[in-house]
Amino acid sequence: MTRNPEILSGKPIIVNTRTSVWAIVGLWRMGIPPEKIQATNLTHLILAKVFDTLSFYLDWVLN
Repeated sequence: MTRNPEILSGKPIIVNTRTSVWAIVGLWRMGIPPEKIQATNLTHLILAKVFDTLSFYLDWVLN
């Protein structure tokens, strides 16, 4: 994950994309499994990036 003040006002995004961490987390929290998030909403990401994003979020929340 990275932050760039010129993209989404510096909110965390996936490296080399404009996809925010919160976009993925929001879908996941609505009950959509990672495989469906990637396959239907974010086909430009590999599934590993979706899991990396969720791991980043959970590390942040639990620490």
